[in-house]
Amino acid sequence: MMRFGVNYIPSGQWLHSWIDFDEGAMREDLLAIRSLGFDHIRAHLLWSYFQINPTQMSRHCMKNLGVFVRLCEEIGLDFCLSLFTGWMSGACYIPAWMRKVNDFRMFSGEAERKGQYYYVEEIAKVVSGSPRFLGFDIGNELSCLAGLDRFADKKTLDAWHLDILALCEKVAPGKLHNSGMDHQPWFYDWSFSREVLANSSRINAVHCWTKFTGAIDRGGLMGTASTHLTQYMTELIRAFCRDPHRPVWLQEQGCSPLWLGKGDSIAEFARKTLDASADLEDVWGFTWWCSHDISRSFTGYNELEYELGILDTQNRPKPYAETISAWIADYRKAPKVPSPRTTAMVWYPDRNGADHWGNADRFMRLIDEGERPTIVLEKDASDSAFLAARGIRKIAE
Repeated sequence: MMRFGVNYIPSGQWLHSWIDFDEGAMREDLLAIRSLGFDHIRAHLLWSYFQINPTQMSRHCMKNLGVFVRLCEEIGLDFCLSLFTGWMSGACYIPAWMRKVNDFRMFSGEAERKGQYYYVEEIAKVVSGSPRFLGFDIGNELSCLAGLDRFADKKTLDAWHLDILALCEKVAPGKLHNSGMDHQPWFYDWSFSREVLANSSRINAVHCWTKFTGAIDRGGLMGTASTHLTQYMTELIRAFCRDPHRPVWLQEQGCSPLWLGKGDSIAEFARKTLDASADLEDVWGFTWWCSHDISRSFTGYNELEYELGILDTQNRPKPYAETISAWIADYRKAPKVPSPRTTAMVWYPDRNGADHWGNADRFMRLIDEGERPTIVLEKDASDSAFLAARGIRKIAE
């Protein structure tokens, strides 16, 4: 049965709340999230605030993190922590000690790696013993930072990824450690390899943004490409998995009011997306982006970032919050058990096109024709044992 949560963006001080901390405000935020029926949050540390030096953590931020853990335990919310969050809401928050001029080596530097080990180990000391701790997301959409390290090729990036995940497992064994990645590695084969991403963490996390992937340009917000984007990205990732039942976390899905066309509503988009997501096998959870709007007292963000919250900055639910909350309540009463997907589409790398949609359009067309497609790689399409293990009986053109 799927779990449901939100990405936690504090209502008043955004992620600056780690240094401008208000325990009462955070308590109110978490209570408001819990009241809507969510059972977990994905919270984001700003790396630059927490690790002020390769061998020094901010005592103030670490103390505040301890309060956050206690509040989650008191209120009854499980939490995942995003660690190397240097990329967030269109800006970079990389520690000063990491930002050497023309020599950024986050993924390729040996000395930098030692500093990162220290960071993970120190954060784990605060959170790993909590019964509410789900695991670490090693960093929010790290593909956005990969290009800054001009010394790191794909092999180097993959090695870093495996190394950090191994450390997370060492300091907090058995947790749902993951890598919260956007669509770029999957759509464009950018940065980390698909094979490593699909098979290295405890769970595959996927970020399904209808705007940034270009889905919204193919029929609008209510079109199949938008409302079934979670299905396409999940099945694409599954094609690269050695374990066909490896769990998937739909870790980011949201909608800006700026993306609404005539007659559209976020409530209807959310309902259709949840319906489509519930028809996927082996989905651990669905986590909306995000909990709260960004206060207009902060300037300089892209306009779309300000109103992505399911709650406003005063903890008042948006009109569509009731739709999502009611959908979750209904699902928990009568969870849908998806049937195996017996029709597969072969994914051809050379049919991606510049925007990747050569394959994705075929997937959406099959849905419109009444199919429930999955995806297999070309090398697996003629492997009868592989297809049988996946329950696939038909290859669709």
